[in-house]
Amino acid sequence: MYSNQQMKLENKQKQSDSKKFVHLLRSVFDQLRSVDLGFTLIELLVTITIIGLLTSIGVFSYQSTNRKARDGKRIADLEQIRTALEIYRSDKREYPPDLDTLEVEDYIQSLPEDPKPTDFGYEYVPDPANPTDPRTYELCAHLEQVADPDNDLYCGPGNNCGGSGGGKACNYAVTNP
Repeated sequence: MYSNQQMKLENKQKQSDSKKFVHLLRSVFDQLRSVDLGFTLIELLVTITIIGLLTSIGVFSYQSTNRKARDGKRIADLEQIRTALEIYRSDKREYPPDLDTLEVEDYIQSLPEDPKPTDFGYEYVPDPANPTDPRTYELCAHLEQVADPDNDLYCGPGNNCGGSGGGKACNYAVTNP
């Protein structure tokens, strides 16, 4: 079989191979130790800042879109009420003294409410110049998205489109055609 010398030679070769393997493992571990495995504080702060900025832009855009949608509903509601007022006028030859009359006499199924009824509402003024002679009217609302939100030239001296909370001036109006 093997001679003693051959066995010693094979053992030395195996030891040499194992030493090489251990040396290779040590060098791999040393390289892994020198590589950064985490994030620096600056990298984390930059990432958090970018996420915060994108979130705030998204929230602002969402709120702006909601305001525009509510204003669109307000304008559509005023047009619906205007249509009922005109039908009432064609039947009675004058405008009603208040909006509840439209609902009571079935000219409108139900009076629309402002999308934010606690903050805003609709104002109806029969002939603001002469309320006792209803030949015209102003139907007003407070829009959230307008060029001049403080324009309060509508709906006569009361000019309150503030809903149950009160205090908001009307800045949008429709009148008889």
